[in-house]
Amino acid sequence: MQSTRRILLAVVAFMFVFSALPAFGASYLGTVDFADANHGYLGGWYGNFPRSGFMSTTDDGGATWHAILTGESSPIGLALNGATVARAVSQTDNLVLSTDDVGETWDGAAPSVGGGASFSDIAKSATGYVAVGKRVGTEDGEVGIIYWSADGVTGWTPQYTGPIYDWPFDGNGGHPSPRPQTYASIDKVAFAPDGLTGWAVGSEWTSPTRATFMNILLYKSVDGGSTWAAPIRLPEVASPMNDIVVTDATHAYAVGPRLNDIQTADGTSWSAAPRPTIGTQELDGYGIDATDENHKVLVGYTTAGAGGVQWTTNGSNWTTRTVGAPAVKLQSVSMISATKWIVVGDNETIGRTNDGGTTWTWSTATPPKVSLASPVTYSSASPTTRIVSGTASDVGVGVAYVDVLVRRNDGKHWNPSIGWVTTQYWNRALTKNGWDTWSWSWEPESVPGVHSYEITARATDAIGQSTNSEVAARPVARIAGGDRYGT
Repeated sequence: MQSTRRILLAVVAFMFVFSALPAFGASYLGTVDFADANHGYLGGWYGNFPRSGFMSTTDDGGATWHAILTGESSPIGLALNGATVARAVSQTDNLVLSTDDVGETWDGAAPSVGGGASFSDIAKSATGYVAVGKRVGTEDGEVGIIYWSADGVTGWTPQYTGPIYDWPFDGNGGHPSPRPQTYASIDKVAFAPDGLTGWAVGSEWTSPTRATFMNILLYKSVDGGSTWAAPIRLPEVASPMNDIVVTDATHAYAVGPRLNDIQTADGTSWSAAPRPTIGTQELDGYGIDATDENHKVLVGYTTAGAGGVQWTTNGSNWTTRTVGAPAVKLQSVSMISATKWIVVGDNETIGRTNDGGTTWTWSTATPPKVSLASPVTYSSASPTTRIVSGTASDVGVGVAYVDVLVRRNDGKHWNPSIGWVTTQYWNRALTKNGWDTWSWSWEPESVPGVHSYEITARATDAIGQSTNSEVAARPVARIAGGDRYGT
């Protein structure tokens, strides 16, 4: 991260800007993925309505994270193409978010896929990008959709819409009423390392309220998502799937609530995949990743609400562990290697293990830290522009921005646009390294011996938590005898 974070707005409604975030609320880290041993991305949101979404990146294997995007959209699906290129989908406002430079610039555009459509997940294949979701308001009800794009930005073309049921004739040359309706969605999609074999998983319900579950829907592609086979239905599975991983041309595994996992070992037929309980509690699976058909890690939470991790090194025997605070729910996992994993979940929870689950490092919602460098005194011959600088850090999803407040000894505050004002005015600082260090320049009036100034820095992280620099660390800048303040 070597240049100032900036955002390119592709549509007016795309409001991912480093502006004031809503007050901190419950946070949800819903997706994490790594391109290699060092470079990874995570995304999620916090608050209720409106939600405020964010994305963060790491270049040290998940030890530290830097916020690269904050705003109103809520990224829920993530696809990487090397360390620099990422695509994400936001179902709340139907945007595809894209960066080709590790988040230095972002483009957000609503894909041209017609009204009523929204994507819930995206994956990189050997031929491009595949996004899945649903379309509402059609004459057939709510239908699942699969789209493909070469670059994950433009040219989204439909590959599948359905399931759609035939409208039978009634024997009199007409159709019975009402028309058969579908209430379905395609929720997750994943590809094998070769980028050709892919599986998408969805669900079908008996009504738009989704009160009664009907079928698991499974779709297979063998050409990178250009074409998809007719759905495989599994009515015997009692719940929808929350995530899916594909390890090779024949092996795939999907996880869901109440131990209702499914797997295929021949690339055609699917069967139940039993998993052990955590004590007396069943673990609802919400995220899964794998390095091969034997090494898998899944995360979720128990029926009592405790976060849990389960993993296998032989494909069948599972090790189980509850982690974090009892109320922490884990949502997603990325296996960087067979022994190094990153898991994320609610309350800004990020967990790391480098030894296959034996030991863990955890962080949860903690306010960021910010420091303000001590000033030095300049003589009257020095330039009038003063530079305020300091450092900032966050153990979780990263610092989103740093602001600076200048308060004069008469109680007024510095606003560069209009001068001194009676209300507080926070000035946005600049950074070139993800807010590890930051700076801000100002030019107050030159009135020797009249005023003194108190300067405060404030850091805000990607989930809206803020921290001011300590009172003791706020230097007082005095203009006396023509001396200037600066750093």
